Amino acid sequence: MYLPQEWASAWARISRSNIYPYSENPCYSILWNDCSGSKPCPLLSWLWGRRTAFWPDLPFANHPRILVADGGKERADSVLSALNRLEGIAKADDWVLVHDAARLCITRADVLKLINILEHDPVGGILALPSSDTLKGVSNGIIVDTVDRNHVWRALTPQMFRYLALKEALTTAAELGLTVTDEASALELKGQTPRIVEGRPDNIKITRPEDLPLAAFYLEQQCCE
Repeated sequence: MYLPQEWASAWARISRSNIYPYSENPCYSILWNDCSGSKPCPLLSWLWGRRTAFWPDLPFANHPRILVADGGKERADSVLSALNRLEGIAKADDWVLVHDAARLCITRADVLKLINILEHDPVGGILALPSSDTLKGVSNGIIVDTVDRNHVWRALTPQMFRYLALKEALTTAAELGLTVTDEASALELKGQTPRIVEGRPDNIKITRPEDLPLAAFYLEQQCCE
């Protein structure tokens, strides 16, 4: 199994705040912990993109479990670059788990849960959470309807699909100029039906600097589990 991590967007969002030099940035510390920790996931070979000017200075830059791929403009471009990097290494039916490293609080237990549930699934699937909020459809700042939240889940990562199926789906979307914001949507465009695996609510996404204290709190709590 392979785990591309798309972390360029996480770095861009946080670095714009000018409050964390990259050596202290929690994105890097948690990624390094994932790779070198005392309980790394034994099923995964690790893959990071993107190549940047400061990449050689990072503590895990030459780690033997890391392959480097150039990132792209959007998430789908970066993931496709990572999949192309695996050509000749990964087999068509190998599982690939794509993780957004803006989600710093992913737990080993959730990764293994996803793998165990989907291991024999013909398509694959994603970690997700059912929505607990009241959801509104909006047009031009005006509420147009209330969405039934019983049918709405929030997509998380990792997302787990077969190597060739995901690569072909992302390639097709790119060729058609279609915007896909996660890997599941690319498979959906090919008529596939990915499964949902319920994840933990602390698998939050860092989108602004004020999210960092909450992520730090969750990481501290996880250390006590």
